[in-house]
Amino acid sequence: MATIATISLSAHTAKIVAKILRRRIERKIDDVLGENQFGFRRGKGTTDATGTYSINFIFAPHTCSK
Repeated sequence: MATIATISLSAHTAKIVAKILRRRIERKIDDVLGENQFGFRRGKGTTDATGTYSINFIFAPHTCSK
């Protein structure tokens, strides 16, 4: 008689649900967060923020607040 191992699909199901939730949150988050909010967003990392600040400070120093 062969031993049959059960397959657990809960890990796969959790990954699918997490991916669906992440996509839904990403669609809605831009409406909630401001344009100047950086970090933990695709294309809006902290390196992007420092680059944007540096460019604004160099080319338009009168617009940056201290």
